[in-house]
Amino acid sequence: MKWLIYPYTPKSIPIIKNKSLLKCGEVVQVSAPLGFGLEGKNGYIWGNEKSEYIIRNKIEQEIDGIWITPEIGYMSIDEILKALEKLPIANKKIYYSAYLNIDDENKIIDLCKNKGAKEIVKQVSASDIELSVSDNVLYKFDTPIIAVAGTGSFTQKFDLQLYLRKELLNLGYKVSQVGTRPYCEMFDFQSMPKWMFDSTYTDREKVYAFNHFLKMIELKEKPEVIIIGMPEGIIPFNEKHQQGFGLCAYEICSAVHPDYLIMSLYNGEYTQQFLDEMNNLTKYRLHVEIDDFYVSNYVPMSTSYKKEHMVFSYSENKKNGNMLFNIDDMKSATWIKKLIDKLSMYSEYEVI
Repeated sequence: MKWLIYPYTPKSIPIIKNKSLLKCGEVVQVSAPLGFGLEGKNGYIWGNEKSEYIIRNKIEQEIDGIWITPEIGYMSIDEILKALEKLPIANKKIYYSAYLNIDDENKIIDLCKNKGAKEIVKQVSASDIELSVSDNVLYKFDTPIIAVAGTGSFTQKFDLQLYLRKELLNLGYKVSQVGTRPYCEMFDFQSMPKWMFDSTYTDREKVYAFNHFLKMIELKEKPEVIIIGMPEGIIPFNEKHQQGFGLCAYEICSAVHPDYLIMSLYNGEYTQQFLDEMNNLTKYRLHVEIDDFYVSNYVPMSTSYKKEHMVFSYSENKKNGNMLFNIDDMKSATWIKKLIDKLSMYSEYEVI
């Protein structure tokens, strides 16, 4: 299956950087509307590293399917429909992984049907089943759990999740995983259950449900390690961008106790005092201490703090001594070895 990713944005970069992990076929082209300002840019958009992809508005490759990403929500429904009219939808498989209201979603699905789409697959996973809790019991886990959290929603958490998956699989681990993006199934693991974001359910119900959901995964898949990505941020950014008030991270950490926590930060230089304060925050709010800090390459632009969607700028890696990790550390075995050594201490038996 040859896929076109549309619309392609910086949030799509982890897909092509980790294309070897895809279980759905191959990505042959990435495309974005002209208004996104990405025409002609390399697929990695920023930095010195280059990918094999060039972002184009027009479709230049032979494709079998169109992968509609969540970032289509940056456009109005009229803009979306106008843009989709120009895509070669006829006889193509459509993979819809966006989060839009039901009316707009139906308009998109109807347009794809009318243009002769071969198949339309909405993002539906095993985690989309109705929330159900049979008993008020929090089950314990026999498998080491790695959690990836962040101070914000664009701190390269998904990059980290895929990095951990790739390294642990390469080392022979049997990995189960629940991730932060709605298209994790394309990488052969679970997306975060939609009911975790549904205000219909109480925090209490979500805690028990997530505990039971993850326990079912453990019993069924019998993994040697579990990776959990925590959506949004652990705290509000400001009054406009509340990031769910950090409730999702609180609910997950109330449902399970991570054995290893990686906290991803916006790009910047950090003091030991800041790191200590952040660790105290997670210790008393989430009941888990931070094992590693990761400094991402993105920082929110102050001019967008009060806008509907925050805009981020790219910044090169900051040198923070030995206190924090960054993307360069993904190129060596030092970080993953540190993680494995600590997880082995938690286990009664060797996990590899």
